[in-house]
Amino acid sequence: MILFGNLPAVMTLYAPMIVAWLLIALMETGLKPDDPALATALYGLGLLVVAAASLVATMTLQLTVLHHLETGGFPVGQAWREAVPRVAPFILLAAIFIVLSLTTMALLFIPFLFVFPAIFLAPMIWLAERCTILDSFHRSVALTRGHRWPILGMIAVITLAAIAINLAAGAPRTLFDMAELVPRQIVGQVVSLVFNLVVTTLIVVVYARLTGRAR
Repeated sequence: MILFGNLPAVMTLYAPMIVAWLLIALMETGLKPDDPALATALYGLGLLVVAAASLVATMTLQLTVLHHLETGGFPVGQAWREAVPRVAPFILLAAIFIVLSLTTMALLFIPFLFVFPAIFLAPMIWLAERCTILDSFHRSVALTRGHRWPILGMIAVITLAAIAINLAAGAPRTLFDMAELVPRQIVGQVVSLVFNLVVTTLIVVVYARLTGRAR
């Protein structure tokens, strides 16, 4: 309801990423410059735009949804202005988060089941509470205490859904009516975008409920 009630604003956030996706998909279908160097440069630029736009849009959406849960408003512009200057430190936090997750997963997977739910909210906490990176991990561990099994269950459902979407997106075109009209890459990216929007909103809702910031 949060997303669909504010769909134009949400799509504005993701517009640069969607345009870059479309250009990449068209290049993958053969519509690209004859010059290999130029084609490679355009492809790389497209990927860079997708990554940067996706990160800014996700951070902005998280702040916007949180504000909506608190006040009922949906201040996309204000959230965007807060998010953009914080992109660089957020990348550092995300890198630490990924390293911790992969390290625990490599250790026979068992530590991952305990560590990942504990630090799950660290990026959201850092973004919402403007604390240090270290404090965001400490706060996540404290905030998720007593709720980690439900969080782990939610993570399992999200993971299975993501796997199903990826498998479906790679299936033969005959499984998709839309894929007969547009390149399959675009269909897969649209489905992925919708899934990411839902997951991003869900993370904010979990954070707001555990902190009591939701109305």
